[in-house]
Amino acid sequence: MRVTRALAVACVANGAWVDPPGWRDAPNRDRAAEFLARLRHDAYDDYVTELGWPNATTRQGHRVRGWTNIGGIRGALEPLVQGELGSAEITVIEVGAWIGGSANAIADRLKQAPALQKAKLHVVSVDTWLGAPEFWGECCINAPDRGGGLRRVRGYPTVFHTFTRNLWLRGHGDVSSPLPLSGLEAATVLRDWDVRADAIYVDAAHDTEAAYRDMVTYWPLLRPGGVMFGDDAANARVFQAIVNFQSSFASQIKRRYDTSGPLRPRKSVWTLQKSDAVPAWPLSKPPPRRKAGGKLSKLGGGRIR
Repeated sequence: MRVTRALAVACVANGAWVDPPGWRDAPNRDRAAEFLARLRHDAYDDYVTELGWPNATTRQGHRVRGWTNIGGIRGALEPLVQGELGSAEITVIEVGAWIGGSANAIADRLKQAPALQKAKLHVVSVDTWLGAPEFWGECCINAPDRGGGLRRVRGYPTVFHTFTRNLWLRGHGDVSSPLPLSGLEAATVLRDWDVRADAIYVDAAHDTEAAYRDMVTYWPLLRPGGVMFGDDAANARVFQAIVNFQSSFASQIKRRYDTSGPLRPRKSVWTLQKSDAVPAWPLSKPPPRRKAGGKLSKLGGGRIR
């Protein structure tokens, strides 16, 4: 059988995900679409009855206050919106999402692009939604835009629901696929589900080692010619991570970020483009697994080795 993207998205009945018959055994499954559709379903289906479909006035008026450099994001996405990477399906992964300012900016730009009007769009947001270490420090644990913004209930943060509500009210519940895991764990899961990105926005931790690790971890998920970009290039630690990454992967970068001269103004967005000759990770192949009777069958996708 052929499990199409439309079938994957339609496998929802009575508020619960339902797997189509024979889906695990289909050799040509669109595994990435299945997974991203499930993430969207889990995150947003309750909003249909709770909030209703957002109308044009609601979408236009809903703005998210945050730290997002919207102009920088729009500029970094130009190769995508111009159709340079194709126009049938576009996937953008953001590492570090907070309350949805950047996810909304990415979705806004993709939906506005004439070249992508018929494209299937995915904005995958990776975050634990537990806050950065400084959010729990003495300086910031009660600050409204940091520790206080975690909206702790019985001690546990619930800011994930602030994120999904902000995306829904902006009208992007149809393209947003939030993945509540750490960056490293999420990269493993995305690879396992064959998710590959046309652009990756790195804006999680801002110390040199962690920022470099995020770049290295997600680089293999980027398609040939894809764009990796991030915020806060004026931050000395992030800037050093960019320098280190470009030095380590020099042969794989088609368009580099200019690191010569002084640091850029605050909130500068850095952008680099992957070489057309460097592939993403190969798609996984379902491994054989044993049924109860001892016979082998293919159930699910390959795991990370």
